[in-house]
Amino acid sequence: MNKKMKFLCLMLSASLGFTGTGISAAGTDSRSADSAELCRYQPDASPDTPQAAPAQAAKQGAQAECLKRMLMLNQKLYIDTGEISTAPRCGVMDGTVKKTVSPDKIPSKEGQSNFGKGYPFQYGRRQNRIEVRIDDTFHIFAYNENNLNGVSMKIRRSSAKSATLAITNKSGRDIIFESAFRLEKKNYKKGEWQDVAYKISDFGFDDIAYTAGKGSPVFWKADWDWLYGTLKPGTYRIVKTFYENAQNSREAFWTLSAKFRIEP
Repeated sequence: MNKKMKFLCLMLSASLGFTGTGISAAGTDSRSADSAELCRYQPDASPDTPQAAPAQAAKQGAQAECLKRMLMLNQKLYIDTGEISTAPRCGVMDGTVKKTVSPDKIPSKEGQSNFGKGYPFQYGRRQNRIEVRIDDTFHIFAYNENNLNGVSMKIRRSSAKSATLAITNKSGRDIIFESAFRLEKKNYKKGEWQDVAYKISDFGFDDIAYTAGKGSPVFWKADWDWLYGTLKPGTYRIVKTFYENAQNSREAFWTLSAKFRIEP
């Protein structure tokens, strides 16, 4: 999608009251983990495009072996998060799934999925996310979300105005993070996470790099009253980006999220 078209999409989304699609923890929340999985055979699958599981595998009646839905795009393996997006959007798609492998295999070629072909997709509103239209619903796929092995982020304490995070690094690598973060709130009626609205339009985060040392947790406080105001009761999550402390580390990053609740 070119820059002019993206601008038009953003304007349309704003006029329709866009609330965002959120950042997901892989395989959790708005849909069950099983619903994001595919099995080796699907006897009721249609052979029409978008192409479903291979008919030959269905006839074999093999023991079901399930994997998450996956898509290889731009040399990144995107995995179904189990979440959907109902956000307003332009009708212009960014591409279509062109190739497929059987559901029990991991895609390895560009533009290849393990759930069929013919499905249109759009890039998400942040990096490392795509939204694939399957059965008239946009399913959120993500790359490098909540899979930074050996590194965890948990809520130590929280209030309506701030939260203290415990970040533990047992990966054996030097991991860094910055002061930037975002908040999402769970919309249970729609079954999805949505961005919390900013109370100001012109803002920035301090350009400071923090080190997540090996072993003992690092405690980091996020104050958001200046950006989001006092949170209303509900279920929220804070989302942060982590990098490996190496040359060109900003080209490869991971997103971690942690849930918390504000009681009435």
